[in-house]
Amino acid sequence: MIIGITGPICAGKNCVSKILETEYNYQPQSFGKEVRVEANARSIETTRENLQNLGAKLKDEFGKDYWSKRIVSRIAREENYVIDGFRSTDEISQFKSFDNFVLLGVSASFETRFKRYLKRARPGDVLTLEGFRKADAIDRGESNLTGSESDLVYKSIDYEISNERDIGSLSFKMEAFMD
Repeated sequence: MIIGITGPICAGKNCVSKILETEYNYQPQSFGKEVRVEANARSIETTRENLQNLGAKLKDEFGKDYWSKRIVSRIAREENYVIDGFRSTDEISQFKSFDNFVLLGVSASFETRFKRYLKRARPGDVLTLEGFRKADAIDRGESNLTGSESDLVYKSIDYEISNERDIGSLSFKMEAFMD
């Protein structure tokens, strides 16, 4: 099975991916990692803004499905993968051709996500409520600056997991999902 993961910033997408990798032996792939690898190759500092700009630039140059094609080129249909970070509808289309593809949405309240954002503190994150609101709005597609449209992607999910609590609760929910 190929499980795609989408959701807003700090909802727990990486945690779901780790659970699938460690508890179910899924091979991890990530849109974010793809962009970070490219940024490192170009000696670009890996801040959220720089990564979003690079991601958008390469989509403009090579097509909106550029990042999807990079990932699809490395996967085998018959194996199990978890692909983290779907943020545009064009990324989904590459994977819908796989009969064994499922898009999983991970959700959490704004308050929960803000607490996680502060705790995570990635380079370049503006660690204020206003900084989080701006990053969240850009990610959801309220501006056309980066091509991110996670709100639209979320409308295409096949299943949803709410992640308001701890990793144990999330692991339990993932067990139910996998059954």
